[in-house]
Amino acid sequence: MSLVINDYEAFCLVQDHLLNQNEPAKDTNDDCQYRGYKQSTLANAKDKAENLIMDSTEEYDDEVIFHKMFEILEEELPDAKCAVGCLISDDFYKQDFEGRTIERSCHVWDAVRHSNPLWHMNDASHEMLKKLQAVHDNNSPEDWETLLSRFGTSFDKYGNYEIEEENE
Repeated sequence: MSLVINDYEAFCLVQDHLLNQNEPAKDTNDDCQYRGYKQSTLANAKDKAENLIMDSTEEYDDEVIFHKMFEILEEELPDAKCAVGCLISDDFYKQDFEGRTIERSCHVWDAVRHSNPLWHMNDASHEMLKKLQAVHDNNSPEDWETLLSRFGTSFDKYGNYEIEEENE
Protein backbone atom coordinates (compact mmCIF):
# COMPACT_ATOMS: atom_id res chain seq x y z
CA MET A 1 0.00 0.00 0.00
CA SER A 2 1.24 3.46 -0.88
CA LEU A 3 1.23 6.22 1.69
CA VAL A 4 -0.84 9.19 0.61
CA ILE A 5 -0.17 12.80 1.55
CA ASN A 6 -3.39 14.55 0.50
CA ASP A 7 -7.01 13.99 -0.48
CA TYR A 8 -6.24 13.81 -4.19
CA GLU A 9 -3.62 11.08 -3.73
CA ALA A 10 -6.09 9.14 -1.56
CA PHE A 11 -8.74 9.50 -4.25
CA CYS A 12 -6.32 8.32 -6.97
CA LEU A 13 -5.33 5.29 -4.91
CA VAL A 14 -9.00 4.41 -4.28
CA GLN A 15 -9.93 4.95 -7.92
CA ASP A 16 -7.09 2.74 -9.18
CA HIS A 17 -7.89 0.10 -6.60
CA LEU A 18 -11.62 -0.07 -7.33
CA LEU A 19 -11.25 -0.01 -11.11
CA ASN A 20 -8.59 -2.73 -11.03
CA GLN A 21 -10.46 -4.91 -8.54
CA ASN A 22 -13.73 -4.31 -10.46
CA GLU A 23 -15.75 -6.11 -7.79
CA PRO A 24 -17.10 -5.08 -4.42
CA ALA A 25 -15.66 -6.55 -1.23
CA LYS A 26 -18.47 -8.67 0.26
CA ASP A 27 -19.12 -11.17 3.02
CA THR A 28 -21.24 -14.31 2.96
CA ASN A 29 -24.37 -12.22 3.62
CA ASP A 30 -23.64 -10.04 0.56
CA ASP A 31 -22.80 -7.09 2.81
CA CYS A 32 -19.99 -4.72 1.83
CA GLN A 33 -16.80 -5.07 3.84
CA TYR A 34 -13.56 -3.17 4.36
CA ARG A 35 -11.86 -6.53 3.80
CA GLY A 36 -14.06 -9.05 2.08
CA TYR A 37 -14.21 -11.46 -0.81
CA LYS A 38 -14.66 -11.22 -4.53
CA GLN A 39 -17.86 -12.72 -5.94
CA SER A 40 -15.85 -15.49 -7.60
CA THR A 41 -14.31 -16.47 -4.25
CA LEU A 42 -17.73 -16.56 -2.60
CA ALA A 43 -19.17 -18.60 -5.48
CA ASN A 44 -16.29 -21.09 -5.31
CA ALA A 45 -16.73 -21.46 -1.54
CA LYS A 46 -20.46 -22.07 -2.01
CA ASP A 47 -19.83 -24.69 -4.70
CA LYS A 48 -17.25 -26.40 -2.52
CA ALA A 49 -19.65 -26.34 0.45
CA GLU A 50 -22.48 -27.83 -1.63
CA ASN A 51 -20.20 -30.58 -2.96
CA LEU A 52 -18.91 -31.43 0.51
CA ILE A 53 -22.42 -31.62 1.90
CA MET A 54 -23.74 -33.67 -1.01
CA ASP A 55 -20.86 -36.13 -0.52
CA SER A 56 -21.61 -36.50 3.18
CA THR A 57 -24.65 -37.62 5.09
CA GLU A 58 -25.41 -34.09 6.30
CA GLU A 59 -28.82 -32.57 5.73
CA TYR A 60 -28.82 -30.42 2.59
CA ASP A 61 -30.39 -26.99 3.14
CA ASP A 62 -29.39 -23.34 2.81
CA GLU A 63 -28.40 -22.97 6.47
CA VAL A 64 -26.08 -25.97 6.38
CA ILE A 65 -24.53 -24.73 3.12
CA PHE A 66 -24.06 -21.26 4.60
CA HIS A 67 -22.27 -22.63 7.69
CA LYS A 68 -20.02 -24.89 5.61
CA MET A 69 -19.27 -21.99 3.28
CA PHE A 70 -18.36 -19.85 6.29
CA GLU A 71 -15.99 -22.59 7.52
CA ILE A 72 -14.32 -22.74 4.11
CA LEU A 73 -13.89 -18.97 3.97
CA GLU A 74 -12.35 -18.87 7.46
CA GLU A 75 -9.37 -20.66 5.90
CA GLU A 76 -9.16 -18.13 3.04
CA LEU A 77 -7.72 -14.65 3.34
CA PRO A 78 -10.03 -11.87 2.17
CA ASP A 79 -9.17 -11.01 -1.44
CA ALA A 80 -11.05 -7.73 -1.88
CA LYS A 81 -11.09 -4.32 -0.20
CA CYS A 82 -13.60 -1.51 -0.35
CA ALA A 83 -12.85 2.14 -1.15
CA VAL A 84 -11.83 2.98 2.42
CA GLY A 85 -10.40 -0.47 3.14
CA CYS A 86 -7.67 -0.02 0.55
CA LEU A 87 -6.42 2.99 2.55
CA ILE A 88 -5.94 0.90 5.71
CA SER A 89 -2.69 -1.01 6.10
CA ASP A 90 -2.76 -4.56 7.42
CA ASP A 91 -1.08 -3.34 10.61
CA PHE A 92 -4.06 -1.16 11.52
CA TYR A 93 -6.99 -3.20 10.19
CA LYS A 94 -9.28 -4.91 12.72
CA GLN A 95 -12.18 -7.27 12.03
CA ASP A 96 -14.48 -5.21 14.26
CA PHE A 97 -14.41 -2.38 11.67
CA GLU A 98 -16.85 -4.39 9.59
CA GLY A 99 -20.43 -3.15 9.57
CA ARG A 100 -19.39 0.39 10.49
CA THR A 101 -19.22 3.51 8.37
CA ILE A 102 -16.28 5.84 8.60
CA GLU A 103 -16.83 8.58 11.16
CA ARG A 104 -14.27 11.05 12.49
CA SER A 105 -14.51 9.66 16.02
CA CYS A 106 -14.22 5.99 15.16
CA HIS A 107 -11.53 3.36 14.91
CA VAL A 108 -11.87 3.15 11.11
CA TRP A 109 -10.94 6.84 10.78
CA ASP A 110 -8.01 6.32 13.13
CA ALA A 111 -6.82 3.30 11.11
CA VAL A 112 -6.85 5.32 7.87
CA ARG A 113 -5.06 8.19 9.61
CA HIS A 114 -2.41 5.94 11.18
CA SER A 115 -1.91 4.11 7.87
CA ASN A 116 -1.22 7.45 6.15
CA PRO A 117 0.58 9.61 8.74
CA LEU A 118 1.61 12.34 6.26
CA TRP A 119 -1.99 13.00 5.17
CA HIS A 120 -3.60 15.86 7.09
CA MET A 121 -7.17 14.51 7.18
CA ASN A 122 -9.96 16.99 7.91
CA ASP A 123 -13.72 17.45 7.48
CA ALA A 124 -13.41 17.57 3.69
CA SER A 125 -11.34 14.35 3.73
CA HIS A 126 -14.06 12.72 5.81
CA GLU A 127 -16.77 13.81 3.38
CA MET A 128 -14.73 12.48 0.45
CA LEU A 129 -14.18 9.10 2.16
CA LYS A 130 -17.90 8.76 2.91
CA LYS A 131 -18.72 9.47 -0.75
CA LEU A 132 -16.11 7.00 -1.97
CA GLN A 133 -17.47 4.39 0.43
CA ALA A 134 -20.96 5.02 -1.00
CA VAL A 135 -19.68 4.55 -4.56
CA HIS A 136 -18.42 1.08 -3.58
CA ASP A 137 -21.34 0.09 -1.37
CA ASN A 138 -24.31 1.45 -3.35
CA ASN A 139 -23.37 1.05 -7.02
CA SER A 140 -22.43 -1.70 -9.41
CA PRO A 141 -18.81 -1.87 -10.62
CA GLU A 142 -20.02 -0.99 -14.13
CA ASP A 143 -20.91 2.48 -12.81
CA TRP A 144 -17.77 3.09 -10.76
CA GLU A 145 -15.65 4.61 -13.52
CA THR A 146 -18.27 7.24 -14.38
CA LEU A 147 -18.98 8.06 -10.74
CA LEU A 148 -15.30 8.27 -9.85
CA SER A 149 -14.47 10.44 -12.87
CA ARG A 150 -16.76 13.12 -11.42
CA PHE A 151 -14.47 13.33 -8.39
CA GLY A 152 -11.52 14.41 -10.57
CA THR A 153 -12.76 18.01 -10.63
CA SER A 154 -13.38 18.19 -6.87
CA PHE A 155 -9.85 19.06 -5.76
CA ASP A 156 -7.99 22.35 -5.41
CA LYS A 157 -4.46 22.90 -6.72
CA TYR A 158 -3.03 21.60 -3.41
CA GLY A 159 -4.87 18.29 -3.66
CA ASN A 160 -7.50 19.10 -1.05
CA TYR A 161 -11.05 17.85 -1.59
CA GLU A 162 -13.51 20.71 -2.01
CA ILE A 163 -16.92 19.99 -0.54
CA GLU A 164 -19.63 21.00 -2.99
CA GLU A 165 -21.96 23.65 -1.67
CA GLU A 166 -25.56 22.50 -1.88
CA ASN A 167 -28.15 24.87 -3.28
CA GLU A 168 -30.58 25.98 -0.64
